[in-house]
Amino acid sequence: MLSSYRRLLEREREQNLLHQFDTFMGQIGIKDDQATEDHFESFKQMLSIFESKGSAPEMMKQAVESDFFNNIMTAKTSFREREMRKLTHQLCDFIEHSASNSVDDESFVQSLLANSLRSAADAIESSIREQRNEGESMNDLWVDALKLGLGISKL
Repeated sequence: MLSSYRRLLEREREQNLLHQFDTFMGQIGIKDDQATEDHFESFKQMLSIFESKGSAPEMMKQAVESDFFNNIMTAKTSFREREMRKLTHQLCDFIEHSASNSVDDESFVQSLLANSLRSAADAIESSIREQRNEGESMNDLWVDALKLGLGISKL
């Protein structure tokens, strides 16, 4: 009986997460079903990072270097600074809301990542324009600045 209840809870958690994910994908303008499905699989792989027993900084580093994070941050190549900040905030909100489905340690690291990304996005928006070189992608520059702001990469 208890195992049946656990399976039911797990299915409910998965459905709730899928609904949150679909809402997030609609917010950022990705409506293609196949792309959404692919992104969901890479998102679940990113979530598995938070289930590991590593240190919080290492888990955050792995999450920011994950395929999901990079695919989302580079999905729209025509974005400017303000749009990249908005996308980052939407991603942070999604990560934070999906943490409500996690156990305590997982939700702590997910919330820490979301808050750190949000703070880094706010700090870099105004300064990133001066750093951009001719022909350099704003998406790549933004992701690199986020990683630098989180202490994940060095100059």
